Formats: sequence, C-alpha cells, structure tokens
Amino acid sequence: MNVQMEIPKDTILLAKTHPPMYLIHRYWARKPYNVVKAYIQKYTEPGDVVLDPFCGSGVTIAESVLLGRNAIGIDVNPFSVFLTQTTIISVEISKLVQYFTSIYEAVNAQITDLYGVKCPYCNNQAVITQIIWKNMQNDNQLPPNEQIEEIRINCSHCDKSNDSLDRIRHVTLYKEETHRVEQIKTNFKKILSKENITLPTIKFQYRNGVKFKQIRHFLIQEPDAENLFTKRNLLVLGKIRKAINSNIPPQTKDPVLLDIRNLILLTFTANLGQSSKMVWVISKRKGKYRDKKEVGSWTHHFYWNPKMFFEINPLIGFRNRMEKTIRAQRNLQKRLHLNKVKKILRFGDWAPFHKSSANTKILLIKSSAERINLPDECVDYIFTDPPYGDSIQYFELSTLWNKWLNFQTNNSEKFEIVINPRQGKEKTHYFNGLENAFNECYRVLKKEHFMTLTFHNTDISVRNGLIQSVRNAGFHLDSLLFQMPPRNSLKSYLHYEKSPVGDYFLRFRKTSTPLLPQKMGLNDLSENIKSIIIEVLRIRGEPTPILIIYNCIDEELAKLGQFPLDDVTIVEKIISKMRNSNEITINKNRYIWFTNPTDYASKVPLTQRISSYLKSIENFRLNPSGKLYNLVYSQFNGFETPDRKDLTVLIENIKKNTKNSGEKTD
Repeated sequence: MNVQMEIPKDTILLAKTHPPMYLIHRYWARKPYNVVKAYIQKYTEPGDVVLDPFCGSGVTIAESVLLGRNAIGIDVNPFSVFLTQTTIISVEISKLVQYFTSIYEAVNAQITDLYGVKCPYCNNQAVITQIIWKNMQNDNQLPPNEQIEEIRINCSHCDKSNDSLDRIRHVTLYKEETHRVEQIKTNFKKILSKENITLPTIKFQYRNGVKFKQIRHFLIQEPDAENLFTKRNLLVLGKIRKAINSNIPPQTKDPVLLDIRNLILLTFTANLGQSSKMVWVISKRKGKYRDKKEVGSWTHHFYWNPKMFFEINPLIGFRNRMEKTIRAQRNLQKRLHLNKVKKILRFGDWAPFHKSSANTKILLIKSSAERINLPDECVDYIFTDPPYGDSIQYFELSTLWNKWLNFQTNNSEKFEIVINPRQGKEKTHYFNGLENAFNECYRVLKKEHFMTLTFHNTDISVRNGLIQSVRNAGFHLDSLLFQMPPRNSLKSYLHYEKSPVGDYFLRFRKTSTPLLPQKMGLNDLSENIKSIIIEVLRIRGEPTPILIIYNCIDEELAKLGQFPLDDVTIVEKIISKMRNSNEITINKNRYIWFTNPTDYASKVPLTQRISSYLKSIENFRLNPSGKLYNLVYSQFNGFETPDRKDLTVLIENIKKNTKNSGEKTD
C-alpha cells in the first residue's frame, strides 16, 4: 500500500455474528471477524505482512490469509497458538468424519454401565442424556452435598428425546441412579487403573502454590479441577481422549492425520466446559419460571460451582461439538474457495516464512510479545487486541485446555502481560510489559505504516496507561473511533446504562520522526472540552446520550493530541459545572441537552435527518438491517454518530410505519 497517501478516517461498521469457522471453540473477547477483515483490507494489499502480537483466537491471522495476505501471530499461551493454527486447517471432511465415527463408536460401546439405563416406558435400553444436580449445602465454601433433582433420557425404541423422568413416578430409577453414582465415586481410582485411563493432574494454582485469582466457591478451599466434574464425566472424558490417541497416535508423522487429530482434539477441549459442573441451570427467563429447565454454559470468566448444575453425558456433547467442527470446516472451505486461496502454508520460523514466495502463509510463534523474534521493519500492518488489565486472566482460564492437551506451559504464565496480584503483577508490571511489547511492534513495523489497537473500555486508568505505553514506544496516535457493539435487537439493551458499550479502535502511525503531543494547560483544556460538548449538541440538534458525549470528546481530544487525559475526572467535572450553571440538563435516561436551546443555532435534529435519509433509500424495507446500519454510519459519523439503541428504534419504527401505510413488505 502507498502509505504516503492520506488514509481516510475509520468509520463504524455493524459487527456481524461469528461464522461457523470461529464457533469451533470458545474464546474470550473475540473481535467481530467482518470488522477485522475491513481493517485489513483498508490498510494492506495482497502479499503484505500482517502481525498480531497478541493473536488470541486467531481472527486476525485467519482473515489476513483469507484476503491473500501473509500473517504472523504471536502469543505466549500455547493453547492460543494451537487454536489459531487449527482454525485455518482444511482437511478432507469425509476422513474427519471417518475418524470421529471410529472414536465415537469405540467409546459408546464402553459406557453402557455408566450412562445406560432401562427405559421406564418400554423396558428397552436407553441412555441418560442429562442429570440436574442440586447442592444441598447452603454454604458454597464447604464441600458440596449434591443430590439428583432430575434425570433425562433418550430412547430410540419409543422415540423419547431428552425426556424428563418424573421423580415420584420413577422413584426406583432415581434410587438406582443415586446408588450407581456412589459406586462410581467409591471405585473411581480402581476403574481408572483397571481400564488404563490417565487423567491430567490440574491444580488451579501457580507453581509456587498460590491459588488462581479466578476461582470461586469450594474451589477456593480445594483448587483441584476434579471438583469441577462428576467422577463419571471424568471417566468418559478419559475414555474419549484414550480413543483419540488409539485411533491417531500423538507420534504420527502423517501431516494429514496430524491435522485431523488436532481438529478432533480441539473438538474435545471445546466439550470440556459443557462436560463440567459449570453448566448452570436456567430456571427462568425475564422473571418467569420455565416449564423445562434450560442448559446454561461456562459464560463466566472464572471457574465456579453453581448451586444447581447439569451433568451432561460427555459423549453426546462430543458428538454435538463434532457437528460444529464439521460445519466450521465447510464454512472455512467455502471461504477459501470464494477467496481463491488454494493452500495456506504454515511456518514456525521467520527464515523459511520470509523465503517462501507464497502470498497466503502464516508464521505462528509461541513467545512473549516483549521479545519478538523478527527483523526490523518487516511488517506492513499490525492489528491487535492486547490483554486488558485484569479483566480476563487468559492463562488461568486456559489451564483446563492446556493440561488436557498435555501442553507444556513451562511457567509461561510469568511472561503473561496482565494485572494479577496473585502472580505479583500490579499495574506497573502490566504497563512495563505493554511498553516493552509496543517497543517491539514499533521496531518491526515499517516506517509510515499503521497499527490498529482495539480494546474494551472498562477501567479508565488502565485505558490511559495502555495508550501511554504505546506512545512511549514512539507511535503517534493518528485517530480514534468508538466502535458500537454487535447488537441487533432492542432486547439486548437491558443493561445498556450499567456498563461501557462497545470498543475503542485506535489508529497509530510509526512516523519517520516521532511526534510528541504538547499538553494544554488546564484552563485551555477545560475550555476545549466545554466547546466540544456544546458543538456536539449543536450539530446533533437534540438530546444526546451521555455515552455519545464522552465518545465524541475522546475522538476530538485524540485529534488535538490530548488523549488520554491525565485527569480522567475532568470531563465529569465540566459536565457537572455546566449543569450547575444551568447551561445543560440531564434527564433520568442520561440524555444531555441545552437548558435553553434557542440560545444556540442548532441544526435540524439528527434523528429527523437520519429518518429522511433512511426513507430516501430505494426499497428501504427490502434492505437487511445490517446494511442499513452501515449506510447510516457511513453518512453520519464523528459528532453525528447515532446511538446504536436509538438507531435500532428508528429503523424498526420506520419499517413498522411503512408497512402500516401499505408499502410493499418483505
């Protein structure tokens, strides 16, 4: 790309839901693929090298090679590198199904005594699909006293599918099941030895014995992963892993089989969460109790023991996850075909990666971003989502997966850039680590090229420290955009006012000569912020959500070289002062407006302008909402950026009114 050209400012894009290729395995804070894709298209050309020094789940890497770019992913977490690589593995689906079927049938033949049951309706063989357990111990810090609340079965003979068995009517079956569970617990170690099943030893603590930060309930007293599973589920999981190793040995030299093995292993770890006690019971929605309790999932950023949980038959879960893996493969192969990508070459070292003439190749390095083993100025563009303070403890949360995969972390957690007092890592350690990482990013990026940094805004002091660490490395903050969240309906705004919404997207440039911003004096800064508030309201011409005001201030201060602010409370103080002097009012919904609007030459209300624009779009109602959002954000941005919630209401109302007026509908 000709980086001497003036690059247009970024604009908000409606985030799409993840396609199947990214649903093969859960990961935290995965950025919308279409937004990542748009940035790569904007800032690079085919054949360019894209770097993500905190590659996480690998979205940047995958989208880069699918666009004909070369990608370098770095992460200190071995599971992240494994997930990134496996996400873009393309295999022969028929072979994948063949090996999965062999593994499934081998295990299915071995678990009749664990989950098999006589169907109470037809007396034929049935299988337990789910059991709901309840901890009768009121104090969740004490050892749990778990009792069966509900049993569900599948019976192919009488077409029962996940049928709930009545406790009173089938009391004998409940007693027999309770007895079986007790027998399994009593003989657990004997069964493991007899069947030659090995389970990983997983302690939720660091090598020095200090317990993880992100554990809850009884796990605090006994930080052992065995407490997250029923003994029966551990046995089945052990059988599945043993069957995987039997069908495709770890030492196989066949690259085709190794890729299939990795996909099946990723399917296996994807099933661990849903095979654990962290599958909480959803008893009600919107305050109303459900006729049938629903299955939750491991949604929290910690390990925990819910009061009530589902024990899900792990083999059924494994089969369901494999169906997702197959859908992921089909989606990947379709995208490869559409993008005319015939083959993705994978490398582990710079020299062969650089030597290769391919334009769709990846280099994955398990390493700290503080020490990037790449030559100077070899990267055309960096897109990354760095670890954000203490919000997600990636290493702790990946422990379950790393251990089951026998990955050697070799004390790698000590190189994790994070805020975690349990590791002796306070904010100073975090900021120093980030500055070291961005020094490396600055070194490997070509002059006058860009780095896009994205993160979720939760802690202002951490946000400011993060951005300052990038500036300290020599980068110039070129622009800032607040990307609205991937929300498509009014229902998703339940907690709209209770937490920050969306993500920061910051564009940094490696300039030939470092540009150091000159800080304003407090009075000048205060006057600038007040002027921005007035100008935003004047241009919008209507009451505006306070979150929008804050976002506009951040964007404008970035242009002035004054972002981030040293005093993060100054904006709040200025708004309070303007309110007290009766210049502005703030209603109960946290919308700001002039106390006397006639004192300002305001424009036509923004909502009215957007409404007119929407109605001018040909075949308005036939356009999908996603396209309408992007059209609006391309026309109305900066100070005119509409609030996502208000825009959703406006689009739905216009569609409703045009339908009622007799216009042709969908």
